[in-house]
Amino acid sequence: MSKIEKKVLDFVTNNIAYFMLGLAILAGLVIRFSLRGIVSDDMGTDYLVWADAYSKMTLWEALGTPLGNYSALYQLMLFILARIPVLSVVSRIKFVSCLFDFLIAGLAFYIGKKEFKSVWKAVLLFSLVFLCPIVFLNSAAWGQCDSIFGFFLLLSMYLLMKDRPIPAFIFLGISFSWKLQAVLLIPFFIIKYLKDKKFSILCFLIIPAVMLFLNIPFIMAGRPVASIFGTYSSQVSIYPESIYINFSNIYALFVADLNAGALGGFASYGAVLLAVCALGILAVIIIRKKKPVSLQDDLYIGFLLAFTAVMFLPKMHDRYGYVYEILALVLCVTNRKTIVPCILLLAQSLFHYGLCLTGFQAMPLWVATFLYIGAYVWYLAIYFKKDTVFPNIDVKDKDGKLLC
Repeated sequence: MSKIEKKVLDFVTNNIAYFMLGLAILAGLVIRFSLRGIVSDDMGTDYLVWADAYSKMTLWEALGTPLGNYSALYQLMLFILARIPVLSVVSRIKFVSCLFDFLIAGLAFYIGKKEFKSVWKAVLLFSLVFLCPIVFLNSAAWGQCDSIFGFFLLLSMYLLMKDRPIPAFIFLGISFSWKLQAVLLIPFFIIKYLKDKKFSILCFLIIPAVMLFLNIPFIMAGRPVASIFGTYSSQVSIYPESIYINFSNIYALFVADLNAGALGGFASYGAVLLAVCALGILAVIIIRKKKPVSLQDDLYIGFLLAFTAVMFLPKMHDRYGYVYEILALVLCVTNRKTIVPCILLLAQSLFHYGLCLTGFQAMPLWVATFLYIGAYVWYLAIYFKKDTVFPNIDVKDKDGKLLC
């Protein structure tokens, strides 16, 4: 073997993890490129129509004209993308979402390398996220913007775990400015406040302050403040007769999709109270644990709280599991016991993606629902089994003999 050949082989061997990273990036890009021609119903009936309307407006007109039920920032993005002469509008919209796919995967890589001190774990985390069907179907096929709000939300969660509350709440406010679903991690922020006692409750005011700041241009252009923030409530009320929309949470066991039926009144109030109670019980259990919480524990807690919220809240849609499904992928690397429930979770989610994108129903809804609930119970069991939730109370007689 020549010296040059030996040096090349040594270089490849010493950097094999980064070659695998490059392969994962290449595979992810090829997959996304192959999906560029898909035009989902949302893309065809909403995004393209809004983009076409904004393409005929001036910037000032676009800032003052709300279209659809998406955030003002998303509408501004459509205005900008409609004016770029390169590629089709569909490809431009998908490109932005795919870019944030890469940023989320990059954040996972950073966490793996910095927190877990392993290049291989970092590469594995990047690959799991970037090559996850849920992630690339959401952005490259459906053309949704969940990766945008998801990146800022996951970044805010990580910063809070690293005891940097100010930037954490700033990015949380940015995430809220893109999508209301950022609310799913608010319970995690509340528990960190109650349990760690490392930041003031006033930090929560940063969220509306950031949202207001980012919407100043729209307000100056004539949009009422109420109409800007009313976008979020309209997202919830778009299907007034439903308790869930193409989803597999607990309510799919009782009523048909898009029809609350006898649970109509419960959908408005009772389901919200049930979700609050479920989150409250879980919060008490988490706070009662006295042992120091590691970053891995925080990831699990944030995941479990978001999962619980979506399991019990009404009006949940097919894509509302996006953020905690990414957290589930991270947990597979930190805790191998979560691999099987993660597969169940992603399987039911892929069922809904397939149903929405192609109309193909791979399984009955009740099967997907049992997969979803089964995964949730499995994750709870892993968490409760990890530690004793409540301290043991030894009962002894007057002579000190242990009775129970």
